[in-house]
Amino acid sequence: TMMNSARLSVGLEGLALAERAYQQALAYAHERTQGRAIGAEAGTSSPIVDHPDVQRMLLDIRACLSAMRGLCYRNAEALDLAARSTDEAVRAAADERAALLTPLS
Repeated sequence: TMMNSARLSVGLEGLALAERAYQQALAYAHERTQGRAIGAEAGTSSPIVDHPDVQRMLLDIRACLSAMRGLCYRNAEALDLAARSTDEAVRAAADERAALLTPLS
C-alpha cells in the first residue's frame, strides 16, 4: 500500500542520514585532539578516536547502523518473496514477516 511504501522510504532515508552522521562523527574524531591516549608520548595530544570511550561509542553507532541495514534488507527480501514467490506457503510466510517488519523499518 501507499503507507507501507512511505514507511519503507522514510526508514531508508533515516538509515542514510544515520550513516552520514556516523561518517561525519568518525572524521571529526580523527581531527579533534584532546588529552593523551593510553600509550601515547607524554606532552602530546591524541586524536579523540584513540580514546577507548570514543572508540566504544563509535562502535556502538556502527553496530546500530548494521542492525538497521539488516532489518531493511530482511524486510525487502520478505516483500519480494511475498510478491513473487511461486510457492504459496513461502508467499504467506513472507507476507507475515513483511507485515511484522514494515512498521519497524
